[in-house]
Amino acid sequence: MKKLLIATIKGMIEKNEVSDLERIATVDWIIQDHINEKELAEKAKDYDYLMLNFDIVETLTDEFYNIVKGSKLKVISADITGMSWANPKMAKECGIYLLNTTNYCTESVAEYSIMQILLYAKRANLTYKDIYDNKNPEARKTINLLNKTIGIVGLGNIGTRVAEIANGMGMRVIAYNRTQKNIPNVKNVDLETLFKESDFISIHLKTVPGVTEGMITKDLLNLCKKECFIENQADSKLINREDLINALKNKTISGYGATLNDYTKEFKDLDDVILFPANAWFSDESLENLKYIWKNNIIEFENGNIINLVEE
Repeated sequence: MKKLLIATIKGMIEKNEVSDLERIATVDWIIQDHINEKELAEKAKDYDYLMLNFDIVETLTDEFYNIVKGSKLKVISADITGMSWANPKMAKECGIYLLNTTNYCTESVAEYSIMQILLYAKRANLTYKDIYDNKNPEARKTINLLNKTIGIVGLGNIGTRVAEIANGMGMRVIAYNRTQKNIPNVKNVDLETLFKESDFISIHLKTVPGVTEGMITKDLLNLCKKECFIENQADSKLINREDLINALKNKTISGYGATLNDYTKEFKDLDDVILFPANAWFSDESLENLKYIWKNNIIEFENGNIINLVEE
């Protein structure tokens, strides 16, 4: 019988939820807050399959793959969509199938993206700040979204769903995607046009080192309307950090919404910057979808089907 190692933080998946996996493999567990990649590699090399929770390790470098190369390990199924942290190129070179959990939190993240735009448009972020600063909340003029233009950068599952919600709210939707997609009531434009015309920009691109990482620079930001608010539920590294800080300080754009992390924390106190913990994906529905896809990657591979393969 094949062997499967599940490496996860506590609470992501329970032992009573893997009976379907136990029919095809002997299942062992690592349940702890963190493990370094060398220790994980030394354990994983004796298993056919690794189900890996991103939170327990957060990066797989060449060091990890050099240890597991040529070992029993042939499949890593990770509980996350974006996989740049897992070094897909090295995984491929080592003959290891790297599988992700795609489309598990589309609805949750899309709704969260619209929520951040609404927080800004209705000035709720500043009302909360008034209360936090023990001030009487100020009555501020708000922004209606009806007939405003939203530019969506990346029309994957989440970007497409954001477009649908925005259409339902009466917004004009334009979008940039590396390959054009025909989506009702969505106009395909180039990046320059998108940054020029948008009242709101919502970013949903995949991070590809050397391709999309750092692709949004001052050249694009300087094209924006001064009233433009940018919302980013993808990777903060898609935008050049110094250029973004300068755009916010110089009022080239009016605000920015994203996830609070080491990359964004230095500008959390700038005007109209809305930063929340990384919980855009976090809902009961997303968790159930995640666990199903995470496990099913292994089950399908055992049945001869390679699904959700990440190659770049």
